[in-house]
Amino acid sequence: MSDEFEITTLGPGESSGESVVVHLDDDEWIIIDSCMAGDKILPLEYLHDIEVGYNKVSKVICTHWHTDHIKGLPEILRQCKNAQFYMAPVGDFRGYLDVVLKLAGIDPLGSFVWTILDNCLETLEEVNHRSPKFISHNERFAHATDYDLYTIGPSDELIKRFHNSLLMIDPAKPSKEAIKKMEGNLCSVAFSIRFKDQKVLLGGDMEVGRKIADKYNYHLCETQCPEHEECGWCEAIADGNIFSDEKPYHFVNMPHHSSSSAYCPKMWNEGMIKEGLLATTTAFKCGLGEDLPTHEMLELYRQRCRGFFTTNGVNAVKDLKDVKDFEGADGVEVIDEIIEDEGIIISRWRNAEEGWKITCYGTAKLVDDDFMKTYHVASN
Repeated sequence: MSDEFEITTLGPGESSGESVVVHLDDDEWIIIDSCMAGDKILPLEYLHDIEVGYNKVSKVICTHWHTDHIKGLPEILRQCKNAQFYMAPVGDFRGYLDVVLKLAGIDPLGSFVWTILDNCLETLEEVNHRSPKFISHNERFAHATDYDLYTIGPSDELIKRFHNSLLMIDPAKPSKEAIKKMEGNLCSVAFSIRFKDQKVLLGGDMEVGRKIADKYNYHLCETQCPEHEECGWCEAIADGNIFSDEKPYHFVNMPHHSSSSAYCPKMWNEGMIKEGLLATTTAFKCGLGEDLPTHEMLELYRQRCRGFFTTNGVNAVKDLKDVKDFEGADGVEVIDEIIEDEGIIISRWRNAEEGWKITCYGTAKLVDDDFMKTYHVASN
């Protein structure tokens, strides 16, 4: 419907991965990142299920080049023939460095990320001779009478840091250890959307600009705001135009899988509505043991929201219970539940009278007291 705003959060059950599908009007569908459940590419599967033609996807966006955000991306570009492909000018430091080396005629260090990006570039050229566009900092990305979409990050300082990092590496003999030391998430793109009088934050994997040694120590920011690095949420809040309009957010898709590394008290205290905030998240099951979110952060975030929903629980919840209606102001509710291998959270808003409608499918759940009793991921 032309007057309906939809944010759909997708995530495979008991696995890692995240994608967001945005519906701004009849002819404006946007896919942000990609993830898979088995051999199913979830953004394409979702659009097929709701009978939306792939030709209606106007934009496909890669927030950053990490494996849990890019699986299936080349096929999305192949099927969505009319879509413009956007990516950050930095992307993941390690993955982007591979691209720089490749374009310079030097064999890059082999990586899954490079393979996906290489396939994306080949697909764009093969299908309608497209080429990627770089996302600019604080760019008005899409707009119409009822909506505006702005990009958040990467900051100018972060791009400068990336260029300086390149100068420290010998392209003829790139050190694998030197590349591993580079961080990726701080250069992730996030998005701010205004639809009528609602404001939505799509967090990508952006993190706070704390130093690497203090990355997960969010307590440093609880009592005072330390001198921030010019990147991530620190820079966006201090200098970004989307936080300077004094209009709080009503809905947030949580940054970095609700990690403590993305928690900024100032953003939550000053940037979100005080009552009635709604949030969605996806879990991240890391082979190295860094499962997200932790029990501590999940509890902290949900206490700040009227409704907090997750697409999956990192093996925490295996038995689907009878669906519960979540009722409250704005008419938020959970309706229907289908046993599937993936989690889908559909969040729709039309007007103030009807408010937000949240629908959970598959492994997606309301994070309530019962959920927290079974959630097992320990703190960092």
